Amino acid sequence: MESKEKKDARRVKETLKTLTWPKKIGYLWYSYKGWVIAIVAVLAMAISIGVSVSGRSETVLSVRLMGDEDYSEVATQLKKDYEKELKVGSRQIVDVSAVNLNQYQDQDALTAQVAGNQIDLVWVLKSSESKRTKFFKNTGMTREPNIKMPGKYGKLFVAYQPAKVPHPKTLAKIK
Repeated sequence: MESKEKKDARRVKETLKTLTWPKKIGYLWYSYKGWVIAIVAVLAMAISIGVSVSGRSETVLSVRLMGDEDYSEVATQLKKDYEKELKVGSRQIVDVSAVNLNQYQDQDALTAQVAGNQIDLVWVLKSSESKRTKFFKNTGMTREPNIKMPGKYGKLFVAYQPAKVPHPKTLAKIK
């Protein structure tokens, strides 16, 4: 006597022999739709996780350039100088951006980043340093005369470092 599973398997095999390819696919889809959807979902999730893990970047240094006007061009050059000095890899990021202190949202963002331990170093325009002493005291930042800015703008800026930094090993390399 044959088991039920063997009878079902033989019936499916005989049915498939009589059908054309499009009808076979339709029959299999109807019979095994749940399994196909589950397998496709698991494969899609595995591929998604693999891509997100392999494409992940890591910030190695986070720097802000602080002044009373837009210093975006200087920030772009400083980023290039740090990338060259630190010899960063393809998945490593040096985050350098300019902060215009005449813009209140920039001030708020910088304060939040310093408080959240997201900034390694702040370069301040020497001519506006005296206007910012209250800010430095409130955020616990200290002047770092031993850190020199790479490139041609170094004489115009002075370094300030927050009490806690996210990338102390990288910061030690540039001191």
